[in-house]
Amino acid sequence: MTISRLLQILIIVILAPNVFIGCKSEETNTRIEFDQGHINMMADLIFANKVYSKTSYNQRDSVMENLISQIEEIHGIEHQKFRSFLETLQDDPDHYKLFLDSVTTRITVLSDSIQQLQDSVPSNVQRNTKQQDRQVRSKSK
Repeated sequence: MTISRLLQILIIVILAPNVFIGCKSEETNTRIEFDQGHINMMADLIFANKVYSKTSYNQRDSVMENLISQIEEIHGIEHQKFRSFLETLQDDPDHYKLFLDSVTTRITVLSDSIQQLQDSVPSNVQRNTKQQDRQVRSKSK
């Protein structure tokens, strides 16, 4: 083998891994990113689903349509586009897990805030509110 041939092989051996590493880093750069808006919207959709599950059967569809419409308006993202975002995000399980962990943290913070608000309401106001709720429910039946 000539020296020029050895240099060619050496250059190929040195550069080939860099080419493959470069291709791999381009793939990770195409990763779909999420932001606090996506996290907040997902948290709101989870809360909406909770409301849906506690809604009477004959009102569920209209309640969910209203909730989704309000969530779209608040976050400025159409529900269908958000679903597409989630489907794409699921293609990267590690990144999707990071997203879901962020959503879980957001829900925990919101739940804690709600609990603090409930705890700050005097007990006599809570009792009166519960009695009023029962009266409204009994009248609507």
